[in-house]
Amino acid sequence: MKSNNITYDVIIIGAGPAGLTAAKVLANNQKKVLVLEKNSVLGDKVCAGGLTVKDLKEFNIPKFLIEKEFKYINLYIDNRLTKLKLEKPWIWTCSRRELGKWHLAEAEKQGAEIQLNSRVIKIQKNSVLVNNREKLSFKYLIGADGSNSMVRRFLALRIKKTLMGMQYLVPKGKFNNLEIFFDLEKFGPTYAWIFPHKEFDSVGVCANPNFIKSNQLKKNFDGWCKKFDINTSNCKFQAAPINYDYQGVEFNNIFLIGDAAGLASGLTGEGIHPAMVSGIEVARKIVDPDYNFKQLKELIKVKRLEEKALTSYKINKIITKIGFNLGSLLLKRKRVRRKLIKFLTNK
Repeated sequence: MKSNNITYDVIIIGAGPAGLTAAKVLANNQKKVLVLEKNSVLGDKVCAGGLTVKDLKEFNIPKFLIEKEFKYINLYIDNRLTKLKLEKPWIWTCSRRELGKWHLAEAEKQGAEIQLNSRVIKIQKNSVLVNNREKLSFKYLIGADGSNSMVRRFLALRIKKTLMGMQYLVPKGKFNNLEIFFDLEKFGPTYAWIFPHKEFDSVGVCANPNFIKSNQLKKNFDGWCKKFDINTSNCKFQAAPINYDYQGVEFNNIFLIGDAAGLASGLTGEGIHPAMVSGIEVARKIVDPDYNFKQLKELIKVKRLEEKALTSYKINKIITKIGFNLGSLLLKRKRVRRKLIKFLTNK
């Protein structure tokens, strides 16, 4: 075993939006930071690649990363179409790979060290073993290593709440608007999506295995694609669990952020925004131990409110279906649509 006898202030496992955002803040505050990433390419995961106005505002994400912006959202509830016209763009798509490159460059600019192709084999009390040969020491460890987090397993935190995300990357075709589909019979209380990108369309679904098993979800998803004349033959297929089982972020000198902490929404599967918020918040806590996680607490409050919909669906599916149908009818009214758009654009 090789040891370079270097102790880092912070070692971060995982170079996604959460890990690299934390690294940027920490390095900017004169912390010696190392980010370890097992893959050679960043951003290759199940993700619709959506950014909202709050992402661009809060995290200074540059507009050159935007591939498509949307003035319309086509919202389907049990095959009933409602067109939402946006007075101003509220949501965009970006390439997760390009977003990853930008995050990496921003972290390195502040002085963070990032090592790709660096798989953590073992975690010990104050050190990690990398690629089965190199031992690195830390004062703090951050797990930003996704839904199957090794750091979370080291902390003996079980994952009981997950979503299953699936998507096809379909060559550019007929879709120009963002499309969201709610179908309780096929997908439960979550949804399917079509997010147009520059060179492909992300056609995906997110569902709760407690309501629909993964094999049945795949059958439903493929059937749904055929119904909408989406040819998925020879298209890249991706599937992965999404952890939304939040049990905290701080465990002595070890922290969890992003999907590793279970901060994705259990209702929508949204993960990019909570990943970056938690990266910043945990970095602030390491810099200032008296920091009280102000933004993180707000995020968790919203997350728990969203996930109450899952509880109502579990208790009574019939009432949930009535609620969906009622919502579809209400959206026929211009006043209701305007209020929904205002709510979305101010989130």
